[in-house]
Amino acid sequence: MMRRLFIDKDQSGKSIEVLGIYSTNPGVVYATPKDTDHIAHAVWTTKKGNTSNIDYFIINRKSGSYDEVIDLSSKEILPSELDSRYGIQYEIVSRFKNDENLIKRIARFDINKHTRIEPKQTIIGEKEKHYRFKPQIIPPETKTEYVDEILSKAVITIKGLAKIDSEGKQNVHPTCILDLNLDFAQWCISGITEDGKLSPNASCSYCYAVRNHKGYPYIYDVDKNDLINQIKELKNERLKRKTVLRIAKRVEAGIPIFRNQLLNSLEACLETDLHAVMPTKYLEYDQRVAELFKKTNSTLLISLGNDKNESGPFSHGRNQLQRIEDGIKYLEAGVNTVPFLLVDPTREFGGSYYEKSFKRALKCFPRIQLLPIRPNRKDVVEETLGVLESSQLDIFTDNINIKDRTNDFKQAGNNAKIAMTMHPSITALIDNNNGNYRYCHHNDKNAYCGSCFIPDVAGSITETPSRHELLQIRKRKSA
Repeated sequence: MMRRLFIDKDQSGKSIEVLGIYSTNPGVVYATPKDTDHIAHAVWTTKKGNTSNIDYFIINRKSGSYDEVIDLSSKEILPSELDSRYGIQYEIVSRFKNDENLIKRIARFDINKHTRIEPKQTIIGEKEKHYRFKPQIIPPETKTEYVDEILSKAVITIKGLAKIDSEGKQNVHPTCILDLNLDFAQWCISGITEDGKLSPNASCSYCYAVRNHKGYPYIYDVDKNDLINQIKELKNERLKRKTVLRIAKRVEAGIPIFRNQLLNSLEACLETDLHAVMPTKYLEYDQRVAELFKKTNSTLLISLGNDKNESGPFSHGRNQLQRIEDGIKYLEAGVNTVPFLLVDPTREFGGSYYEKSFKRALKCFPRIQLLPIRPNRKDVVEETLGVLESSQLDIFTDNINIKDRTNDFKQAGNNAKIAMTMHPSITALIDNNNGNYRYCHHNDKNAYCGSCFIPDVAGSITETPSRHELLQIRKRKSA
């Protein structure tokens, strides 16, 4: 997500800061970031005939970082004819109508400077100036519209068929049973508001995949026969052990718009004798889904944690209690339903931050799979792991090599904090990792695989392979 900060002056001469956020996908509008006001949305036509979007926000209190800072106070004012050259369509919030000149000055400079079109010499009056070349495709007529609120015009659009991803954690950690992965989009609903606007900051704060989320509002369809053919080809490459399809590796798959894709995927699993594993925060009870999970002996993982760092699901009504309630319905219907519970494994009951969900899961479900939090931001570390001793506060800062917190955590290459120890109560609970309570984790000492409770696949605790051994595993798996 590109973020540019523009500094200029309003009509009274007062300095003003405006944030620009960009998207190349049609109809996309960004939700209003904290401490800003959404003032305008602009759409323009590129040389190739594509459209791009910019949302502009007046900053009330500066926060966050920017990819580029541009001071317009000393820049020349570009001519209004650029609106026609790029067919700029302005939507301006009515209460900011008095800032129209400022908004258009920023947009013209922004679009003209950053549209990737070679400059061409043009004559403006008696003076030669270099402006960007007019697109070869005739753009729509420029217009300005005043609105009470800028609404999303994004329309969910199918863009081809979903393809199985056979790369991932399982290529590095041989104990992981999740050989095959399937996503129905490259964006996650947690980063989309209920009114269809992009809101990346609403994504779960600990999400490792959020940096890869993109492509809204495009989704992938699932053709059962096509997926069956993909599965058969990939199963032939992995005959050494039972192959499992993970549905929803990087994005949520349980939302209603993906229901047909989910049903077709499970039907393909049924016809290819394949188990599926699906982690979800959003899946409501659906009898059709339940029947296919049972027929395929698949596992439904109900993701639980804390609503405080899962603002996206919470805003969509998918709080911890709602997920537990739907999980119980699947459990009572005979589905292999297991809470996938975030924890701080170095503390009893997963730490005070996750204790409530931990105790609820123990009460409501016969089996649980624990997943240690791997925070990679200082604010998330402090929120989820609790107040640290003053002598250790500095070790949990971003982008530095830390030692550990009383040997409990170690920093990985991606800046994530990796749990190295377990509280005695957690150790006793998971035992050999093959009972009703299991652990999904790996560090540079041990690899814990709970097998996602797939039938006839035992959980395990093994030593983490050396770097040399990992390279050999990768070679074998990619051969």
